[in-house]
Amino acid sequence: MTNTINLAETKTHAKKLFKNNFAPLCGGFLCVALCFMLFDAVVSLLGVFLADVISGYYILPVVVFIGVLISPVINGFFRLCIKLAKNNTANVYDVFYYFSSPSRYFDGFTINILLLLRLIIVAVIFSALPVSLWYLRGFITVVPEYNLRIILHCIWGVMFLAGLLLYSFRYFLVYTIYEENNGEFINACFVRSAKIMNGANIKLVLYNLFSFIPLYLLGIFIIPILCVVPYYILCCCLLSLKIYYAYLRKRAAAQKVPEIIG
Repeated sequence: MTNTINLAETKTHAKKLFKNNFAPLCGGFLCVALCFMLFDAVVSLLGVFLADVISGYYILPVVVFIGVLISPVINGFFRLCIKLAKNNTANVYDVFYYFSSPSRYFDGFTINILLLLRLIIVAVIFSALPVSLWYLRGFITVVPEYNLRIILHCIWGVMFLAGLLLYSFRYFLVYTIYEENNGEFINACFVRSAKIMNGANIKLVLYNLFSFIPLYLLGIFIIPILCVVPYYILCCCLLSLKIYYAYLRKRAAAQKVPEIIG
């Protein structure tokens, strides 16, 4: 299925779309960034005015909840990129699409909550080994405690990032499937994405991620990150459409093949 998808061609196509639609892409991304900058300002004010009243441990759930409340703006930016990848046109107002009606907002909010919960579960699972080893440090006498702490931090960091990254790719197509099926039942989007994102497709998405690392490094020093991130997300949306369409073609071809008996 994935051998028909050329990553280099996909990136070239995304670059062309990015150049031709620079204003809505960067404008949409700037809207998302401003929303979360405002969110950061609110969190800072909460920390200042409530620090003496509420412990930081109790402020954290409030912060996460507020963050999730405004998160459908991210869904809107994905919608903008998917529309652009499909139709070569997009509007910056698509960023606020999920705020245009209660049902749309609820869908965007639910998708983000379900995705967040899945990633939290994975984070807990992949943190279990280093945390267990830390509590058993009294039995590990061959390594000094300070060095053991460094080793365990490294193990935890690698396992946490690798597990989170690879598992999150299972849901790489969730936003695309939702948009392509006009708001399909949300749980079905997760199930179908996990079914389509097999090893070959995950490898393709992973190659795409690694190929952007030099550009991200340049974004720190030379190219504005305002340009790098929208380009990468646009490329991901274009790639997700290609993977999904390849899956649909394969499924349609399989349904046309007569069953062979005997």
